[in-house]
Amino acid sequence: GQPTQDGGISRGLPQPAGDEIAGEGYEVGALREPERHGAFDERQGYVRSEMQIGEMQDAQAPRRGEPQRVKRDLGDVQPIRLKITRVGRRREAGATHGEQAEERPPRQRSVDDALGTIRANLRRLKLEENTVIFFTGDNGGLLPITENSPYRAGKGSAYEGGVRVPLIALWPGVNKPGAVEATPAITLDIYPTVLEMAGVKPLASVVDGRSLAPLLRGGKLDRDAIYWHYPHYHPGGATPYSAIRKGDFRLVHFYEDNRDELYDLSQDIGEKQDLMATQATRAKAMREQLDAWLKSVDA
Repeated sequence: GQPTQDGGISRGLPQPAGDEIAGEGYEVGALREPERHGAFDERQGYVRSEMQIGEMQDAQAPRRGEPQRVKRDLGDVQPIRLKITRVGRRREAGATHGEQAEERPPRQRSVDDALGTIRANLRRLKLEENTVIFFTGDNGGLLPITENSPYRAGKGSAYEGGVRVPLIALWPGVNKPGAVEATPAITLDIYPTVLEMAGVKPLASVVDGRSLAPLLRGGKLDRDAIYWHYPHYHPGGATPYSAIRKGDFRLVHFYEDNRDELYDLSQDIGEKQDLMATQATRAKAMREQLDAWLKSVDA
């Protein structure tokens, strides 16, 4: 999986990729927190259980060569499925992080099970070889429920524990299974990636993010830095801030006290040593680059 940086954006969300490529022979099914909600279709609403995923696929099995959108009529009465999840062992005092990780938490097992159900149905319906899957998250783990070590803080913070999430891509027949890519990405990249995969040009003249298709094909991504803007407050500790990630360095600008912090993630993944005093020239250049981007997107 590939760590990705995520945060608020300064403009409205782009047009859904499913709408943009609808006329090109493609259909898109969106799944949000499948272990919690089941399948999700933007126009139809939530389908509330893993059992219904199978039922839905049976009812909507496509004829050979037909694109297929996940749909189900959501009436007043919803079937309910009881799911029993085994509770994980309590952490033993003095256990190392690796020892603790050997026992998967119940929620993680539930996510694995739900994704496995989805993939099993794709395989059964002979859709697996022409279905691309992205697996990611919208923020780091919520403290103290989760353990984010060695990253600093958690959900709702400006630090790596709050913004670094997994990004796993499955593009059958293209990307190599098990490969790990160290190039930083951001969730805004998924939209142009899907368009390039489908061979469709974006309707908008300016698209946030860059296509990751070259990386998935084994190539390189020509990008100097990634940026994000978070003009909000969060119970997890975040105050309004903007950030730039350039190579291994990450600079965060906090608006409340006009403060900058600079970290070298290759040497200090826990963000314990602020380099503003010792690398002032680098910090100044990165701040100017961040300010230029903010101006370009009217943040």
